[in-house]
Amino acid sequence: MQYCNNCWLNKRYFEVVEKTVLPVLKKYRVAPGQVSFAGFIFAVLVPFAFGANFGLGVLSLALSVFAYSLDGYYANNLGLTSKKGLFWNSLLGSLSEGFYLAGIWVVFFEQGEWLFASGMCVLFASILCALIGYIQLKAKELGITCRSGFMNRMARSVYLVFWMIVTMIFSLKDGILWIGLTLFLGLCLISVVQISLQVNNKLE
Repeated sequence: MQYCNNCWLNKRYFEVVEKTVLPVLKKYRVAPGQVSFAGFIFAVLVPFAFGANFGLGVLSLALSVFAYSLDGYYANNLGLTSKKGLFWNSLLGSLSEGFYLAGIWVVFFEQGEWLFASGMCVLFASILCALIGYIQLKAKELGITCRSGFMNRMARSVYLVFWMIVTMIFSLKDGILWIGLTLFLGLCLISVVQISLQVNNKLE
């Protein structure tokens, strides 16, 4: 997980996690890799859960994102970070995001309208999310350090959780769904442009 040490809310979140969640994980000797895998399992369940019940879908999504927010921080706390751990964390995180977006499309599918349009928008969102990661990876290969923009993977995941919670509060209104999807696409597109310009400027 990527997090910002200068964000007050982020600091407060991890202070609470360190006092409440980490002691439990340590008590039962849960490994960081197990936390990552649990998050991935919940992610796989997201599309099926949304298909069965919207509330279950939101719960699966939230649990997966929560686990994803913990794994890297927990590994750092234990001093167990490794290249292998970073690789699997990144891989499972990317796969999980694909299942999150599949779950979002299931929500639109269950509405029974605008299936093609929503499918194309979710596909475009997947491409933008993949592009953000690809540009960062390519920049690293070129020896360039760049930020992931304000829509890094964690920010995207948290956005999806809050979007689905708001949608649930408003009883699955089509307008809330489409506003949330449009905003998500716009923010991801801005992030792609942002990091592309960062890399371009450093190459000149």
